[in-house]
Amino acid sequence: MRFSIMFLAITILLLIAIGLGCGSDDKKVTNPANTVPASLVGTWWFASATHNGIPYGSFAEISFTDTSETGAVTINANDTWSTKETYNDQIVYTRSGTIKVHGDTVKITVTVENGDPADADDTSSSAWNVNGTVLTLSARAIALNDTINIVSVYNKE
Repeated sequence: MRFSIMFLAITILLLIAIGLGCGSDDKKVTNPANTVPASLVGTWWFASATHNGIPYGSFAEISFTDTSETGAVTINANDTWSTKETYNDQIVYTRSGTIKVHGDTVKITVTVENGDPADADDTSSSAWNVNGTVLTLSARAIALNDTINIVSVYNKE
């Protein structure tokens, strides 16, 4: 009888030790892949742009449609983004995808363009800076031995 009580007590102690040991292993990692800083999160409306230092005359010159009057980009904390272009307060063009921030550079991947799947290779990188309520994106591309610098400025909604 003494052996059975001792065996039962040791078994109970082992079960308690195992139960306590497993409890702290299950810590959840919250959003480990999210890279967007809080200062970048929000809706930003197009204010101006320059191409190699020369100002664009209007948003239509850099938009995806000939009629767009203005545009906005919304950047979310979960590494997603979306844009909309408008004409007479009506949305005429949209894009969305993922965004990764590495220091002062953003890598943007387009996954949906105007409701359709986008080209899998549709990515771009830009330097970014937020100063108060102003977002500046600077993209540099080299095409046909010509370096193109586009700087876009957005105001936070």
